[in-house]
Amino acid sequence: MTFSLAQILIGNLDFDGKKRDSGNIMKSNFTRSLSLVLLLSFLSIGFILAGPPPALSAVAAVQIAQKDLDDRNLQGSVYISQLIYKSKLGGKAYWEVYWSKRFPANTEGYNEVGLHIKMDGDYTRTVKR
Repeated sequence: MTFSLAQILIGNLDFDGKKRDSGNIMKSNFTRSLSLVLLLSFLSIGFILAGPPPALSAVAAVQIAQKDLDDRNLQGSVYISQLIYKSKLGGKAYWEVYWSKRFPANTEGYNEVGLHIKMDGDYTRTVKR
């Protein structure tokens, strides 16, 4: 027996391919409507919580990170592999920059993995053991 995803979605068939009776169709329409309302609610909350755009642009964050690499003569061996905007509810937003590879940090026993750049352009190096 062949059936399409459209038949399942419009309520004619269960996922196993059996025809639904009218009671199941009513339940499925209610469930589908409720699922859609919940999905839209979560999406709306996500847009509301997203907040304003970053005070420091992604381009400016990349320029800061690249300048840091250039100032330390690392541009030939290390490059920016990731740039992530992070913002926590009630917290301060920042850019997290990750290098293409770890390299020894100024503190013995640690490796530098990237930069933590604040929205005012100040930054600290991100290190890990």
